[in-house]
Amino acid sequence: MENAPLEQVDQPSTHATRNPSKKIIPPRANYRKQSAAERATSNVRRALKREKKAALKQDIAAFVEERDRRAAELAVKYSQKSKKMCEMLSGALLIKEKRRVNTWNALVSRRGKELNEGCAEGDRYTLGDIQETVRREIDEGKYLKVDDDELRQELEEMRELKTKGARSSNRAAAVDYNAACRRIHDELGNLHERCGTMAFAFMTRGHVNDTIAPGWIESEGSIAFVREVLDITPAELMRKFELWACAKDRTKTFDSLASLRTECMNLIIGGLQKILKLSNVVMHYEKYETDVVERYGVLLRGWPEGLQFRSPAKITNFQDARMLREALLAGECMWIKLTRQEKDDRTKARQAKIASGAIQVKKRKKRSDAGKPRGPKKTGQKRKRGQAEDNEAEGEDFSEGAEASEDEGARPKKKHAHI
Repeated sequence: MENAPLEQVDQPSTHATRNPSKKIIPPRANYRKQSAAERATSNVRRALKREKKAALKQDIAAFVEERDRRAAELAVKYSQKSKKMCEMLSGALLIKEKRRVNTWNALVSRRGKELNEGCAEGDRYTLGDIQETVRREIDEGKYLKVDDDELRQELEEMRELKTKGARSSNRAAAVDYNAACRRIHDELGNLHERCGTMAFAFMTRGHVNDTIAPGWIESEGSIAFVREVLDITPAELMRKFELWACAKDRTKTFDSLASLRTECMNLIIGGLQKILKLSNVVMHYEKYETDVVERYGVLLRGWPEGLQFRSPAKITNFQDARMLREALLAGECMWIKLTRQEKDDRTKARQAKIASGAIQVKKRKKRSDAGKPRGPKKTGQKRKRGQAEDNEAEGEDFSEGAEASEDEGARPKKKHAHI
């Protein structure tokens, strides 16, 4: 029997295959059996690493001895305790790596991907080699014309992919899940020791084809709440939770069109406020280019192809609203910051289209009193009984007790009954 093509083989369902619009974390390369020559080369490389590691340990031990000797001298000189002086020296030697996005680590990240692309597992460049390469290339002036904003944006997207991307297989998802559970267990336990808090968490698979083992995490016996208050065992609650989660995926139905519209609008305005770090900014769809792109320098990238750019409240097709919602949730449609050059180029291109007539801009309607002097409205003045107005000469009737209708803003006079 001939082997069937790969795409025809029944592949196991994974979280990534069930969400094709979601970005997928690239899987690690599988282990490849080495030849005799490759094994010999690996043995030599490991032997060299062991020698370097042993030499490093000796140098560190010598450094520690020198540090202690120097700390003792400083302690005598400045009348300090030796232990205190060692702590001060250790704090001065402590190096904290700053992991915030900057031009340096963005350059190292991009250069590392370029150097290690296509390399075997044992031949990949180390972080130190990549950093040394970037330093040498900076001295040579290779990165003088590099766009810093583009570099930072690329690194932010890569970090977001590692944080929120879908695992490519069930095995990778299970490994990630187990590691996260261990961290959560340690954090809850440490939080209880520090602050006296009590917490528990239930976790299970979200689809029947997933291989994640359900379970729960607790701190300081807090799971007893389930037995004493809910009158159910944790295992039974866990089974019901797993059944609900797996059944929910098969019978999942989206809400009405109105709810999809609302969710899309909230996702768009929420993303805009997050990237601008402003809580009072609003979204303009009709004046999107001028009031959003040109004003704030941000762009909503990845709008679904074939869907007209307009307010989600004006979408009348259920499938269009669902497609927009999935794109927003998956991160395909997201807000990005434009560089100054990108913003200027976009503005110039739009002005050129307006000048050529390719884009019609709706002009504001001219005021009816344009060109006339305007000022604050004058409130009506009280008219004395029997006093004639200027309008009487024009034939208008202002008899005693009548309302002064020609004075805008004047309070109507009450008719007094004469007894």
